[in-house]
Amino acid sequence: MSTEGPAPDSVNDSLQKKIQEILPDEEKREELLTTIRASSESWIGPLPPPRLLEQYNKILPGLAERIVSLTEAQSKHRQHLEKTVVESQVKESYRGQLFLGC
Repeated sequence: MSTEGPAPDSVNDSLQKKIQEILPDEEKREELLTTIRASSESWIGPLPPPRLLEQYNKILPGLAERIVSLTEAQSKHRQHLEKTVVESQVKESYRGQLFLGC
């Protein structure tokens, strides 16, 4: 049995209709909807969605590429650190086994 709520589009449509009733002025209504959309966006992962990367490029050409490059560099750095820690733990474990065998 599914306990899912209403589809996101129907929620947005319902919300837009209510806002339209409360705020008949189209400009103010659009400003409010833009604020609502902006405040409710989120993503999982190191990079923003492509649509947002495109918007970053509109603000400053090449910014999306810089964001991707920084993310790649950070990922490589993190992987290097994790590898170093694992290798260190393996060596430490091996040394411990050597000393226990004496």
